Amino acid sequence: GELELDPADLVDLLAGSSADIRDALVESRASVSLFSGAGGTRTPLHVDNIHALIYQIEGTKRLFLSSRPDIADAVSRGAMPEEVLHDGSTDVFCVDGSLEEVHGLCQSKPPRAHGAFVELNPGDCLIVPAGLYHDVEAAANAPASLSLTVRFDSAMIAKGSPSGFDEILKQYGLPALVFHFVLWMSTIALTYVAFSLCGSDAHNLLRYFPESFAQRLGDGVVIDPLDRAICMADTLSPWRIVLTVCVAPFLARIGQNLQWYGLVEGMIWTIDDSLNGSLREHARTAASLASRLTR
Repeated sequence: GELELDPADLVDLLAGSSADIRDALVESRASVSLFSGAGGTRTPLHVDNIHALIYQIEGTKRLFLSSRPDIADAVSRGAMPEEVLHDGSTDVFCVDGSLEEVHGLCQSKPPRAHGAFVELNPGDCLIVPAGLYHDVEAAANAPASLSLTVRFDSAMIAKGSPSGFDEILKQYGLPALVFHFVLWMSTIALTYVAFSLCGSDAHNLLRYFPESFAQRLGDGVVIDPLDRAICMADTLSPWRIVLTVCVAPFLARIGQNLQWYGLVEGMIWTIDDSLNGSLREHARTAASLASRLTR
């Protein structure tokens, strides 16, 4: 059921900044829910796109926690349906049985996904970050479980939270950068090979391009093939940027299923934090320049 709390009550509960938390509640950026269930009740494996604080009030709640890479590994082995990655709701992997039976907690090698087991007793609190898969069960040896869940977006509540550009950069920055660089290098390499093979007959190849485009590539002038290839890459910059913007979300979705991608991404943002966000500042400058180029 839903439980309404006065902002002052939530401030005391979270022991945080009263101004930030009050603003979050007023603007509906945080919600509070009360969950109760009889012993043995389970909420099947699922994932939420918002952070949560779970306060156990009565009884015992047991949770199986698993990361997206571990779930992706289970899907690749056929141990879980592929919809678990794309949907993430409780309906996708609804299997009867206890946590031990479903996830093999007592086995040396889990039959499905690797993960961790957590048990909450009255007075305990657990932070469940957005994107963390969890399967929840009220302990069978207790009559009932009662817990309070506070859902919130830390980026919106925290004082000095990152801007919308920072969020977009964190989600799509790495795949966009890699794709743009590979496309740029491929353009130069292919153009260099083409004009090198043509040799002195390069102008015959340029006649297939629009006149204004050919002039930018040095039509009628003897130019080194590498210089001409770089001119080609620069001329195609606006189109390359548009293609990168279209492809980056698709690549980001694929990258979320790769464990090494998460490690590299985390390392980059750790470096950026240690440099006080200087990487993000350079990215903003590059984005501004790209915007002017496309116009």
